[in-house]
Amino acid sequence: MIRTLFSSALLLCFSFTYAQQRGFEQYQPKAVKENIQKKLLRSTPTFLPEIEKRFQWNLINGDWDSTEVLRYVYDNGELDTIRITDPVTNAPIGREIHSRTPQLEEVLRQTYNGSGYENESRRQVFYNQFGYRLGEELQVWNNNAWEITEGDKVTLEYTPENRISAAEFQFWDAQLSAWMTEVKYFVGWMNDGRFDGFLLQVPSEDGTLEDYLRIDAQYSAAAVEADSLYIELQFMGSWVEVARYIVSRWANYDDVLIAEPVTFIEQTDLGNGFTNSGRQTRVDLPNGGYIDTYETFTEDNTWAIDVSDEVAFNENNDLLYERGYEYGSGSQMVSYWDNYIYNYDVQNRRTEMVFQTYDFDAEGLVNQTRSVYPQYLDVTSASAEKPIALKAYPNPSAGLVQLEGLKSGVQGRVFNLLGAEVLRFQAQGENHTLDLSKLPSGVYILEAGGKNHRLVKQ
Repeated sequence: MIRTLFSSALLLCFSFTYAQQRGFEQYQPKAVKENIQKKLLRSTPTFLPEIEKRFQWNLINGDWDSTEVLRYVYDNGELDTIRITDPVTNAPIGREIHSRTPQLEEVLRQTYNGSGYENESRRQVFYNQFGYRLGEELQVWNNNAWEITEGDKVTLEYTPENRISAAEFQFWDAQLSAWMTEVKYFVGWMNDGRFDGFLLQVPSEDGTLEDYLRIDAQYSAAAVEADSLYIELQFMGSWVEVARYIVSRWANYDDVLIAEPVTFIEQTDLGNGFTNSGRQTRVDLPNGGYIDTYETFTEDNTWAIDVSDEVAFNENNDLLYERGYEYGSGSQMVSYWDNYIYNYDVQNRRTEMVFQTYDFDAEGLVNQTRSVYPQYLDVTSASAEKPIALKAYPNPSAGLVQLEGLKSGVQGRVFNLLGAEVLRFQAQGENHTLDLSKLPSGVYILEAGGKNHRLVKQ
């Protein structure tokens, strides 16, 4: 959906009910941290480590305090349980039980009470038959029953061509113990399948939905995606054109409703014609990274940077860092709002993640948490050598794969796409036959000799 299209319209609204305010929070253009997390799902490690050690930064000692150890347990090739233990005594603290079906993902968290495990909380994520996320519920165990504390859900309607024609978003109101409608979209499509625009409705004081905002897409002769988006507000029973977005670049990913424009100029109309008000620019970094910059048009007719986000990957498409900057008056003050740093070993396994936040008193980044992923104990000295030229063929294969280039004795592993180890072997020489015949058909990751290879078993 186009989350960045509402800032101008929102500036012209003087008051909202609670439900209206709650509904628009997630669409503010500066709510970029949540968007970054969504976009970076593809950057998760190829597989989870067997053990993760978590630390908390101690401001008094100026050092990391070990807080807990996570031990990943796999069942039938999929992540089953994460056991949380004390890093010193190895005594159980709790556990997370993971389960997944095509329509439901669940993480159940339990605490250890001295004699056994008891429910604490759970997170459920729901999907429909097309793989779209339908919602999420956060629940706590209370009086021997699950109680929803937070949640959101969307009800989707489709055209005969399976395009989304309407989407109603709701959130869980803990005070009322009820689902409340945030907004509802009606999506328009042209005969050739291009996006035509959409109508947004919000709850009125009596709880019914009423028209509030609409966006119309306009195309130039050469445009594949809309290059102008006109925004109109419902005011005193009439539609008033208040803003437009002149789009010069669209993102290459899809959301529930439509791809998001990432490079555009925002213009508003306060009665005297369209004038610049804001813009967003994306600059690509090597290996898939990018910098998003949000700017405001000032009274002296110059652009002033407001916030920016930066994401970077290494040559193996592993996430190196993600950070956000917030700028002060006249772009003279710059501060981070958060900073994530990731490190990897020579076999592209994540070894460390550090999370920092900006402390305005200290005028700098302050450590918050740290996760360390110990290397596997049976990794041979080959992991410290320069990666060799490994060949794997045929690929795809019916089960037998010939590996060329491995030294005798080198350890190798095969993982499924969920990160679970499904096979382990030791190379018998420079020519080794890898037998995948007992594995289900699918895509696997081969790790050997400091390299990762993608294998397809038919």
